[in-house]
Amino acid sequence: MAGPISSGAAPVATHNPGTRYGPALALLASLFFMWGFITVINNTLLPHLRSVFELSYTQTTLIESVWFIAYFVASIPSAKLIERVGYQKSMVTGLLVMAAGA
Repeated sequence: MAGPISSGAAPVATHNPGTRYGPALALLASLFFMWGFITVINNTLLPHLRSVFELSYTQTTLIESVWFIAYFVASIPSAKLIERVGYQKSMVTGLLVMAAGA
């Protein structure tokens, strides 16, 4: 399957001095903080979940394992979504899916 012919030159990045990236960067940083916090709080809540729901160590280990296996399972579909609709729309879609799941 032949792809488009490339001239071999690297794409040139343009910068518009009037563009403000501060709010977008703050939103992205806060999202990464929240995702990191959720990951850390997961390990903190496991002992409490074990006592409240009378879970075995195997079951709590499965909860923790599934949390990280989800990154592996979702990586290819996420990459395809980003490739198809772009980063911004993919980020909004991901946040909407997370909100619906919550």
